[in-house]
Amino acid sequence: MTSTAWWLKKRNDEAVISEAKKDKFATDLHIVVIGKDDGENTFASVMRELCKEKKVPYNFINTENAWVAGRDIDIGSIEIKSGKDDSIELSTHTAVIFPRAGAVATLANQAMLALLQDMGFFLVNDLQSMLLCDNKMSNSLMLQRNNLPIPLTSLISNTESIESAHKSIGGKFPVIIKTLIGAQGVGVSKVNDMASLTSVAQSLWKFNA
Repeated sequence: MTSTAWWLKKRNDEAVISEAKKDKFATDLHIVVIGKDDGENTFASVMRELCKEKKVPYNFINTENAWVAGRDIDIGSIEIKSGKDDSIELSTHTAVIFPRAGAVATLANQAMLALLQDMGFFLVNDLQSMLLCDNKMSNSLMLQRNNLPIPLTSLISNTESIESAHKSIGGKFPVIIKTLIGAQGVGVSKVNDMASLTSVAQSLWKFNA
């Protein structure tokens, strides 16, 4: 075989090998979303339809009734159940896990994510990032620490802290009040004076917000 012919054959062989690897990866990939809501117009529903279109295995794990039924750390395998007969086998070699807000709602849920992370599963995002983003004050401090511009922010935890917190952000109105945890505008208020600021804060505390 001439050197030119050998080179062409080698390139063709590499192409076949690369194509085989690509197909195997697509077949083995397993997408998993962990959260509380897989209804319509959610991240989970979008991912479910995308995986259906791409013929990629997909599972949703509801954190409200899921538990770890078994695991084998040596081979990177775990079994998660979310009902009497609903069992999901996950492997660190194939699974890509997307935790949503519900996945950090309780300490038990956080422990499950920590276990998956420690076993070597690929999480988007990891537990530490989820917890950081879930708390608005921690989030703002991290952004500020990394010199990213944010609105002036202060934490109020009781009635006595309101006035000094207001002074620390400039002492002017209107101001925006947000609960530490929440999304999509829930628990967000705009207030125009000190009386409203105090009243809204006290109402939120009354309902453990």
